[in-house]
Amino acid sequence: MATSAQDFLEQWHKVVGSQQINILDTLLSNDIVFNTPVYLKPRKGKGLVKAILASAANIFQDFKYYNEWVSADGLNFCLEFGATIDSGKEGKVMGLKGVDIIRLQKESDGKLRIVHFEVMLRPINAAARFGELQAVGIPKMIQKYSPGAKL
Repeated sequence: MATSAQDFLEQWHKVVGSQQINILDTLLSNDIVFNTPVYLKPRKGKGLVKAILASAANIFQDFKYYNEWVSADGLNFCLEFGATIDSGKEGKVMGLKGVDIIRLQKESDGKLRIVHFEVMLRPINAAARFGELQAVGIPKMIQKYSPGAKL
C-alpha cells in the first residue's frame, strides 16, 4: 500500500512493468473516477477501472514511461508514455504516445489511493484503434477481475 509519492510510483511501476494487476486493489480508491479516450463519460468504481486498466495492459506492447512529473505535495502525477498496439493489419503495429494524469488522496486508513485518473492518447488513428481493442478486451477483464461491474 502506498504511503508516499515514491512508494506509490514504485507500486504503480510494478503493476505496469510486470502486469501484477491485483496490486491495483491497494492503489485504487473505491470511488475512483476514470476518464479515458474510449468513453465520453467518466467511468467510476474500483472494479470497473481495474478491468479497464487490465485490458489496456494486455493491448499495449513495448510500453515505456518516458517522463514523470510529480506535484510538490506528492498527490498529482503526470506520466508520459509510449507503446505500440496491433494495427489490425496482418503483422503490423502502430505507435502511440500518451499521458496518465493521476490524482491521489490520503484515505481514512492513511494510505494514498488514486481518486482520479485520466488518460490522453495520440495520434487520433491510434486512439481510435485502441478504442476498438478495448471494446473487445474490457468485457473479458470485467469477467476475470470484476464480475458484475457495469460499463
